[in-house]
Amino acid sequence: MRGELQALMAAIRDEGLQIDLRPELAGKPSQAGSLDEMLESGVHPCVDFAHQHARTGRFHSYGEFAAMLDAIRTRLGPGALRRMHIHVSGIECGPRGERRHLPLRQSDFAYRALLRALRDFRVEGWLVTESPRMEEDAVFLQRAWRRL
Repeated sequence: MRGELQALMAAIRDEGLQIDLRPELAGKPSQAGSLDEMLESGVHPCVDFAHQHARTGRFHSYGEFAAMLDAIRTRLGPGALRRMHIHVSGIECGPRGERRHLPLRQSDFAYRALLRALRDFRVEGWLVTESPRMEEDAVFLQRAWRRL
């Protein structure tokens, strides 16, 4: 996967295309697409925090979210946090990782801790909710952000 991503990035650069390649973190441990794999390849990933939660069974705390953001900043440079593409939603997990996306309030996803980490690391970019109730959860997250 690393070689293919690097070849694709080189082709984009060689063609002079003004696009970002943002492969999304995968929600199942059997799939290629962990944060470490993305960072090793030098690709700026689409960071799906729910997928990371489903993949690992972790990422319920501020410290865990901060560690992810610190790894991105350390390995890709501080500019990586100024132009992030982020996905957030609740998620139902099983022994093999992601089962399905859920509305935030019907899940155990620690969205408040994530929002605090995004604020403290001064993350900029795009945050998209993949909830089955996209508009409702987008407004819900926006209100939670404003209360920080």
